[in-house]
Amino acid sequence: MDKVSDIPSRPDKKGRLTYAVYQLGRKITRLPFLGALIPKALKTRVQVRLLTEVFDHLPDRQYMEASILPALADLKPSRVLDVGVETYTAHYGQWFPPEPECEYWTLDLNRDVARLRPKERHIVANVLNVASFFKPESLDVVIMNGPFGYGIDRLDEQERTIEIVRTLLRPGGRFLVGWDLGPDGRPVVVNDPGLGDLRIKDPTEMQSIRSYFRHEAPAGLPARVTFTECAHVYDWFVLA
Repeated sequence: MDKVSDIPSRPDKKGRLTYAVYQLGRKITRLPFLGALIPKALKTRVQVRLLTEVFDHLPDRQYMEASILPALADLKPSRVLDVGVETYTAHYGQWFPPEPECEYWTLDLNRDVARLRPKERHIVANVLNVASFFKPESLDVVIMNGPFGYGIDRLDEQERTIEIVRTLLRPGGRFLVGWDLGPDGRPVVVNDPGLGDLRIKDPTEMQSIRSYFRHEAPAGLPARVTFTECAHVYDWFVLA
């Protein structure tokens, strides 16, 4: 049976309010007709300010650094791919030993965040094209915390992403997915133009996940983690 943990962390009032403001701002800036009206420099400054304020208070980010990253490092992977880069994730590579023991790669479609990572280990590309950069069965760990619902919004794109990850992971490789659960019990999609049944699913409900992966975490951790004060969910998978 899958192990599920609900983390009862409670950010203070300022943290909850800032998180709500951040979520609203993130949604607005992703609306094409509004995002285009906001100067890029202003958008970046506002988001960085909010990120700096909010992420010290969020239990999912605290759990990432206290539990998930140390667990991944204990697996002693030789090559890690982290999909999605933000100011608050730029230091995640510090949990892994330096090369040649471990290659820590990042990938993001947004060229503006490339400055946050060493250029020799950062890829500017859509995750759907990541197979152009790595050979099959060449990755030990893939971290995908955030892209589902914040860019990868359609079920067909989600299925293709899972299939690509499957081909790139070595047998027994680990796949960590982080996503937001909406009040309707479905994954959040911030820019949902009436997708209906075409929108992304809970990863555990996907046929590609059920066919090729086990819902299983490293020893001592639950396969799924949810939080009482934010909508984020972490799911661990291992390639069967």
